[in-house]
Amino acid sequence: MRRKMRMSQNNLFAEENLNFSKDGSRAEELNRKKIRRTVKHAFEYVNQLYETVLDERGNLCFATFDGLDFKKLPFLRVERDDFIEEVAPAPLSNQPYRPYVFSNGWRSLKTVRDVYEEVKSFIKQHVDAPEEYITIASLDVVLTYFQEKINTTHYLYLVGDNESGKSQFLFSMALLSYRGFYACDVSAPNLFEFLGTDDNIVVGSIFEDEAENLADDGDRRRLYKTGYKRGAKVPRILLNKERGMRIQRFYNAFSFKASCGEEIPHGRYSKGLMERFLILRMVEGYPEKDTIDDSDLREADRIKSELLALRLFYWATPLPEVDYTVQVGAEKVVLKGRLKELFEGVLRIAKFLDVEDEAKKAIAFFIREKFQEREASLEGLIAKAVYEAVKDRLETPSETLEAEFEEIFQNLADVSDGTIEADKIISNNFNFPITKQLVGRRLSDVFQAETKTVEKKRLRVFKKDVLLRLLRKYHILKLDSDFQEKCDSTVFQQNRLTEKPISAVVRGGEEYGKTEKKGDAGGLPKDGKIYSKMSRNNSSTTPDISKSVYRFQVDSERDRKILPLHSFQNESRHFSKTSNISKDEAISKEEQILKPSKEGLKNAEVVGDALEGYVCVFCGRSADKLVKIKGVQEAVCLTCLLNAYPLDGLIQQAKNLFEQMKIVDTGLAEKISFLERLREVTPFADELYKLLLKKGLFIEVREKWVKSVY
Repeated sequence: MRRKMRMSQNNLFAEENLNFSKDGSRAEELNRKKIRRTVKHAFEYVNQLYETVLDERGNLCFATFDGLDFKKLPFLRVERDDFIEEVAPAPLSNQPYRPYVFSNGWRSLKTVRDVYEEVKSFIKQHVDAPEEYITIASLDVVLTYFQEKINTTHYLYLVGDNESGKSQFLFSMALLSYRGFYACDVSAPNLFEFLGTDDNIVVGSIFEDEAENLADDGDRRRLYKTGYKRGAKVPRILLNKERGMRIQRFYNAFSFKASCGEEIPHGRYSKGLMERFLILRMVEGYPEKDTIDDSDLREADRIKSELLALRLFYWATPLPEVDYTVQVGAEKVVLKGRLKELFEGVLRIAKFLDVEDEAKKAIAFFIREKFQEREASLEGLIAKAVYEAVKDRLETPSETLEAEFEEIFQNLADVSDGTIEADKIISNNFNFPITKQLVGRRLSDVFQAETKTVEKKRLRVFKKDVLLRLLRKYHILKLDSDFQEKCDSTVFQQNRLTEKPISAVVRGGEEYGKTEKKGDAGGLPKDGKIYSKMSRNNSSTTPDISKSVYRFQVDSERDRKILPLHSFQNESRHFSKTSNISKDEAISKEEQILKPSKEGLKNAEVVGDALEGYVCVFCGRSADKLVKIKGVQEAVCLTCLLNAYPLDGLIQQAKNLFEQMKIVDTGLAEKISFLERLREVTPFADELYKLLLKKGLFIEVREKWVKSVY
């Protein structure tokens, strides 16, 4: 009878289960069922969420929103098929975070936008970082309370030297995030136990400090690589030696995760892992508050309590669908594949918070970084090497392209700024030697290249449509190339042209475009105009420089003398801001930029982000930094400007700087110190540093050091 009274007083059974007082057989059936007691941080029942919190007196209870009001309950009892589950709130000893507190203030609930602004203000108060970092972190904090409503998420990795503020940034996020588990030296079993086995609930978020060895720990690495996708599981066999039993458990892997360390995890298996991360590079700053004291902890508790209330209130509400088009510089990028996996959740929560434009600006910043990482990866450099080997045959009607492996390997050494020693490429861009075996495997696995031997020469055979897709992926070819449309119409079918563009320039300047008469205006169409993309119904449209590149041909000999182009680009001119230009005007504009005085270089105005409607007048790509020199209308990226500018004087300055700093070895620490000093000398330090690597300055210093030692 006591049990019956207790059950009738709690309000947690489904309505039909409370009628046992009127139906004796029903009561008898319930009494026969065994009771299983469990403890949980969060629990869903009949599309209603129950969260473990402390009440005003400090007692554990469940908080829920029943559709009308917030309520607190001491425990839950749920009838299953063959047992009754009695669920109690998880004890504080099982909660590796500051507990949530049930508040009467939930009756006057704030809007999600107001709470987001509070989150952003708290982080900005304790972190001195770029606005894009603050925005993405704030959105991620709010998103942790709605993880069940998204399919995929990205991770964050904060990297920086000592006292760069990375740990405080990570800890600030952990204080506000949903059940943020902040720790260091975490093992994979710790994470499995924390994430649990519940199918419907994401029980928290993970924040790992000192995570430099993340790529070396196989279990943790695989947990991170699969745990960005909802529904991912990690199976484990549990042994009970006393009973001689083996039990298989399926642990959750999905949750938001963030880590920090003094260096980015690297190694053989790090590439796929780090693709899931957005990298936040931290430097020492001066935040408003450089420590988190008791008052900050109380403020964080208040904010996360409001976030928990919003989680309960909106539990049954889906996040809105969004437009996945993001403006990245002058180019519109439609998120798909990996980019959509990384940013889908952030875009949807941003629209829910009504800060979609703010979120897209931050996302564009990280997309640019992802593109640069992709181009600088081993696969991106191999793609450039393959392109150099086959670019003069891309317009041939053949469905396959062949290239000598030795030529590809040599090209790879060139584009990676490396040297070949004992059949290995030693490059400062990688912390491991690039062997022929490694390159061969990547050509087979990634580029689907087949091996062929002709007259004792090893050849690699590429399917043209596959190769073009990869050259597009690594941003080596533009979408408006005519041969791409012909060879891969299924991929580029949206990029129809009303007029045939100028043919791609072949290597060495032997052919500059097909014209009917010799001596046509530099290979241009007869009317002297350069055509842009048109719509599919052949109606005229305004030239779209974000998707179309306007080409202009100049004399090959002059071309090679004026500007040493990047190794992966065609020897052609790409012009922004005009669609009808004469050859003489173009050469005049080139001379204005290609022959700046030293004073003109000093007076160059650096524009932070690529202006909308502008791309580099030389390479045709929008860059992170565009330079405008006084008296010149077009913009040019720093890399092209430095390529065009006579570097002898700057290189001599760099050598003098070496001598002043008394650098004899060229290890990583010395290079970092040199780069920091170089940034004090010139605003173009990063671009100059890369060119010095290519010129072999560090190799020259290293050889002198070796001779002096040995």
